[in-house]
Parts: sequence; C-alpha cells; structure tokens
Amino acid sequence: MRCDHLHNNESHPHALPSHRSSLACVFLKPRGDALYLSKFAVAPHVRWRGHAATLVQVAKTRAVARGLMALELDVRIALIENHQVFKKLGFEVPKEGVHAGFNRTTYFTMRQKLS
Repeated sequence: MRCDHLHNNESHPHALPSHRSSLACVFLKPRGDALYLSKFAVAPHVRWRGHAATLVQVAKTRAVARGLMALELDVRIALIENHQVFKKLGFEVPKEGVHAGFNRTTYFTMRQKLS
C-alpha cells in the first residue's frame, strides 16, 4: 500500500511503514474545531493488529498540539465494519450526510471529543 503519491497541499499523510510499503495511512487536515481524518486505510493483510488505533493516536496527538477539540471522519453508510471499528476506537455518530445525487443518507460523520 502506498500513501506517498496521495500527498497534497491541503492535508498531510501519516503512514505506518514496513520495509516495502505502508501498512496503514491517514491524511490529517484541520476542519473547524476538529482534525479531519481522510483516506484512512489499513492494508488487508495486517488488519486487526492495532494499526488503526495507532493512527488514531497519532491524530489525537496532532489535534491536541493544535488546540483542536475533536477528531472527525466520514464513513460511507454501507461500510458497516468501519462504523464498528471507529465506534470501538471512541468515535460517535453526531450527524448524517448525503452525497450529491442521492436523496437518502449515504455517509456518517463520526466524531471523537478530545479531553
């Protein structure tokens, strides 16, 4: 899995490297009072080994250093396993969203308040 080619000026990638590629990555970008996590990915062969929790901890550290109040991410409604993972990591669903062209909820915004 490669994250380096996705870098842009608006958000910054954070990856857990292995000897050939990244095991997991996430992009972090301030959004309002929160640090927004996007393109969150863990390579299939290393899932369920704590890599998502490690990236969330990296995000928390960055958010606190910036004085932000929360972490946020969007998860498509169809990705039920992802909802479960992020709920276990302390995220809640404060709002629903609709992608352009749809007339029903297509994603959840998940949020974790920082203390």
